Amino acid sequence: MTEEGKRLFKFAGIGLGGLFAVMIVIRLIGSLGGGGGTADVPKAPAIDPFAALTPAEGEEEEKIPEYSAKRRLIKLLHAHAFNHYRSGRLKDAIRLWETARYLDPTYSIIEIRLTQARQALNGLIAENTAIAHQDFAALRYERAIEYYQRAANYAADFDSDRFRDIQRRILSIEKKMAQ
Repeated sequence: MTEEGKRLFKFAGIGLGGLFAVMIVIRLIGSLGGGGGTADVPKAPAIDPFAALTPAEGEEEEKIPEYSAKRRLIKLLHAHAFNHYRSGRLKDAIRLWETARYLDPTYSIIEIRLTQARQALNGLIAENTAIAHQDFAALRYERAIEYYQRAANYAADFDSDRFRDIQRRILSIEKKMAQ
């Protein structure tokens, strides 16, 4: 595994041990789907929550075999990332989608969702920064610092230039308050 791959797994909070544990669990679940059940009890049909995530017209189908462990892991990462995205934990969603994209750069839906999450995160940064600018202009320094800090928390780890700019603004407001 390359250094970038190790960094992405560490960044996603998975770690190599966790990755292998997830892959083992996926293999065990896949192997349980075979025989071994009683003949009297019919098995419920498997529901694929990703059935709607087919490529758009004109896009290529993924090149990974349908039932491979790698594909299941990518879908699992995508599902968790989508749950994080819907609950507003954009940074976690972006980390998971980046890890899934590293595993398979050809899976087009991941790139689309990653772009959407980054746009939403940039929107939150811009929104909090705009409120902070208004509060600063209205001489509400404590509230301006609060909104700048929110924007800095969103920008941390994803946009270092904006993060440094916001930190610089917070320092200048704190100096102004100390005068």
